[in-house]
Amino acid sequence: MESAEILEFAVKWLPFGGGSDEDIFVRFGIGPEEYFSRLIEAINTSSCSKIDAQQVIALAHSRRRLPPEHTLM
Repeated sequence: MESAEILEFAVKWLPFGGGSDEDIFVRFGIGPEEYFSRLIEAINTSSCSKIDAQQVIALAHSRRRLPPEHTLM
């Protein structure tokens, strides 16, 4: 799984409140915690818009799918 795939999935689902745990598992074969950890890593190593990145991280935290220690660099 590549960072670009993770970022694309996050951006695609952002307007709908993010992909469900089932959507994440079906697409990537991992649980939401692992997905969001990889998403943080992908955001921190990409040139994506900071606004989009902050929205994705806020969504993950608000849905309690990402532990609070995971933040943007």
